[in-house]
Amino acid sequence: MTPGELVKAVAEVLGMPEMNVIYYDRKLVEAGLRSKHGRGRGAAHVTSRDAAHLLTSILGSMQVKDAVATVRRYSATRPEGGTAAQKRYAELGLAELAALPSDHSLVDALEALIIATVSGSLHQRRPETGWARSSTPTVAPDVEVWALAPGTVAEIRISGLKPEMIAIVRYGRPTPWDGGRKPSKAQLDAWEKEAKETGLLGDLETQRRITTRTLVHVAQALSASVEN
Repeated sequence: MTPGELVKAVAEVLGMPEMNVIYYDRKLVEAGLRSKHGRGRGAAHVTSRDAAHLLTSILGSMQVKDAVATVRRYSATRPEGGTAAQKRYAELGLAELAALPSDHSLVDALEALIIATVSGSLHQRRPETGWARSSTPTVAPDVEVWALAPGTVAEIRISGLKPEMIAIVRYGRPTPWDGGRKPSKAQLDAWEKEAKETGLLGDLETQRRITTRTLVHVAQALSASVEN
């Protein structure tokens, strides 16, 4: 899949003007957060990581200009509970997510979800109708990924893979107070300065969400690119 094809796929499934998504993509490539585009046979091919960066930038940004800062903020998040989060993913049989380190970020988890969708492990399937041979999964689980803008709080919710079992993992940035620590004045000043610069102290927040539909649409585009 080329960068342009990724942009088109994301714009289609999110219902956004393609030019808006292009602006997000440009910010990311300028910051080295997306595979660079070449020419002809050497043209860049985007990865699941590139897709995770693009989706994160849109989920967590109130404005396009904040795309890079958003990806970097959410790349610094950690799951609440650490190993407990891994256990929840493992219980659902999501190998890609369960294999992540306990200090993985939301961006890592979103990349793993995309990879799991491409491979088919995110879906329950009949043996004769695997994801690779069908454009429509037999049973698609309910997946929700939401994030705050301009905050740095996110959540992944997965249900429908096993009866009466729901995995809910919340992500946030480490704070100077984590682990019961008493932060120094320098740490508090640095924390407050960053919060002011990124607008985190403002009283206006937007919650944005994507679902299984986005993951499947992006995965289909990635899979079609590999097959071609």
